[in-house]
Amino acid sequence: GAMGKSRSMPELDSAEMEKLREEMEAKDARIKAVESELVNNAQASAREISELKLRLFEMEMGVDDDGSVLLHGSDDDNISEASSALMSAGEMSATLDGTGTDFSFMS
Repeated sequence: GAMGKSRSMPELDSAEMEKLREEMEAKDARIKAVESELVNNAQASAREISELKLRLFEMEMGVDDDGSVLLHGSDDDNISEASSALMSAGEMSATLDGTGTDFSFMS
């Protein structure tokens, strides 16, 4: 082509060098900001996940929202009473909030 390959690198004057250095530093700062934002988001997500896992675990263990244990004691009567109480509570909330399934046909 018309351009000869006499120079492998274009010669930059100090002003151009300074401009490039500033651009690099600005990009570097932006990258660091994005990285820390990603870390923060990941940590917040991890916290939320562990809180939800804990709530799920508590629900599975039968700990009510107020922290009282619904299923306690090894007595079968207690457990069947508690589970029937859970069922009727489930029926009530299901029909009240309107989003759940209406279990009234089961009775």
